[in-house]
Parts: sequence; C-alpha cells; structure tokens
Amino acid sequence: YDTGLPITGLESLAELPGVKAFHAGTRLAADGSGQLLTAGGRVLGVTALAETLQEAQASAYQAAALVRFPQMRYRKDIAHRALPNK
Repeated sequence: YDTGLPITGLESLAELPGVKAFHAGTRLAADGSGQLLTAGGRVLGVTALAETLQEAQASAYQAAALVRFPQMRYRKDIAHRALPNK
C-alpha cells in the first residue's frame, strides 16, 4: 500500500452519533501541519453502535463513505453473517 496519502473527512464522523474511528495505519505529517496521512495496511477501522444491528451497519457505511484518501477501499460485508438475507 502507498503511504503518505492525505486522509480527509474524519472530522465529519464526530457529527454521527455512536460512530468511532480507530486508527491503525495512520500518522501525522512531519511538517507540523496536523495533516493525517496513511501509513500502510489497514488504515482505519470505523465502528458504529445503534439500537439495532441494521442501524449500526447503516451508520458504519455512512461514516466510511465520509472518509477519503487516494486508493481507499473498504469492506462491503459488515455484519453480513448476522443479518438476514435481503
């Protein structure tokens, strides 16, 4: 994975109830700007809590869609085994 890519959108997650982002492969830019950068591998874990599993799943996907960085990918199977088939 490329490293040093700028990450944006995390500030928007603070507005979503029950949503947390856990940093794994991130670092701050060395220039003191405070810019968050990718540091390789699984960059972030986005988790959501809600009244139901379906609501938590929807919140997690909504939150993940707010985060941006070049070459970003995220799983599309959050809680798929615990939810009934659609």
